[in-house]
Amino acid sequence: MPAPVFTRPVLPVQQMTAQPSVAYGLRRLNGKYSGPLIQVRRSSDSSLRNIYYDPSGNLDTADLLAFVGSGSGYVAIWYDQSGNGNNAGSATATYQPQIVNSGAYSGIVNFAASATANYGALGFSSRISTGYPYTTNAVFKQITSTGGIILGDVNYGSQYFRISGSSNSAVQFVPGTPFGTTFNASAPTVVTQVAISQSSYQGWANGASVGTGAAPGAYTFTDGIGIWSSTGNSGGNSGYALSELLIFPSTLSTADRQALEHGQQAYFGVAGV
Repeated sequence: MPAPVFTRPVLPVQQMTAQPSVAYGLRRLNGKYSGPLIQVRRSSDSSLRNIYYDPSGNLDTADLLAFVGSGSGYVAIWYDQSGNGNNAGSATATYQPQIVNSGAYSGIVNFAASATANYGALGFSSRISTGYPYTTNAVFKQITSTGGIILGDVNYGSQYFRISGSSNSAVQFVPGTPFGTTFNASAPTVVTQVAISQSSYQGWANGASVGTGAAPGAYTFTDGIGIWSSTGNSGGNSGYALSELLIFPSTLSTADRQALEHGQQAYFGVAGV
């Protein structure tokens, strides 16, 4: 069976050269993917339902809202569209991030509003890859002035991709220690981090470079077990929301990175180069 073709997340569909290890989104990202985008738990009775995409490839919000009703909905599983079947999920209700708030669809997977309103975590069903290089791309929004995106080991605090800030308008890449310049993520923001080696990281926000840096610790994919959020390694108040998350086991070419970022910017109405 041929490998699934990963496509730019804006129609008409166009192929990228690189293939992701995982691809999570609130729309169809892979032209050959026909499964559900998310599994949602509703607050009224904790029933679960798989939510697919509509004929336009977007999340079927009509089905989502009909299922959730006037209550709230939480993501129990975020399905991997890469073809590798590495879904991110949690059977623990208190760890599931929110997607519907009192009958209103937020358009984001809100880790800042988990079932306990202070922690969100979705674990990968299997390890992603090993070592360097790798590329992480996300469309995210900083909800509060603390916390941030963290990919890593929830139990041990290992981080291989983190973005956090002291305020929504002063957000920074943090692979162990902050690097590069700050940027504003109070609105949906397209971010890409290329990790060439432990001593060589590069970051972009809305297509513009925000600098380079190095991690002081061994932050690699061998430690990473999921998407989680906290103010520190041991948990705490989360502060962000995600719309898309993609991880590539390679350094993206400039052409592929720009195609991905520009497509996301166009789809989400994000300004940038």
